[in-house]
Amino acid sequence: MADQPDGRWGEAARPRRHRRDLDHVERKPQALDSVLGGLFDRHTRKRLEDALLLKRWPELVGDDIARNTEALRIEGGVLLLRVSHPVWRSELAGLKAELIDKLNTAAGREAVRDIHFR
Repeated sequence: MADQPDGRWGEAARPRRHRRDLDHVERKPQALDSVLGGLFDRHTRKRLEDALLLKRWPELVGDDIARNTEALRIEGGVLLLRVSHPVWRSELAGLKAELIDKLNTAAGREAVRDIHFR
């Protein structure tokens, strides 16, 4: 077996592909801190908005619901809600669409797409 020109044994020489050959669009380099900073800012802003929405839960849903529930967190668009009694869980399941609409209207965006009861 003879050594091939590209330094590999037993294989025909193939042109190597480089990342620049695969990119069709020229991109300008960006500083890593600006890219990460932008991602961090969006993520942080969204989490802050979600926290403020949870804080407004009693105001948005009224006294009766607020007394029997606790808004725990919003994760991936899902509100986790602790409910005091199975009867309330059943009642709130029927109001789920209305509650989601109230929360999203208050947030000015689709912050909640589902509610899970605990």
